[in-house]
Amino acid sequence: MEHIEKVKEIFQRLESQTPIDYSQIASESYELFVSELDRRLLPVNCDKLLIDDKVRVYYYAYDELIVYVITHIRTDIPIITGLLVENKLQAYIIN
Repeated sequence: MEHIEKVKEIFQRLESQTPIDYSQIASESYELFVSELDRRLLPVNCDKLLIDDKVRVYYYAYDELIVYVITHIRTDIPIITGLLVENKLQAYIIN
């Protein structure tokens, strides 16, 4: 699983509220056009960072928590990492 260490770090910060069983984290990834991204789940003004036509998006889910990592399609270097709780952006990291 790509980027799992960063995802575990985010989940560990939340663990005081909810114990995390790391074996239960589901993951998937997609190559998407930037125009396909749901802007409601992204930080404001993220367009400056999403300069390529396509990106790779990794999703890691545990219960109602989702961490996504948007990366450059060619290099797989993270651009934005976000935390969704009940499908609402709660926190993000600009990489």
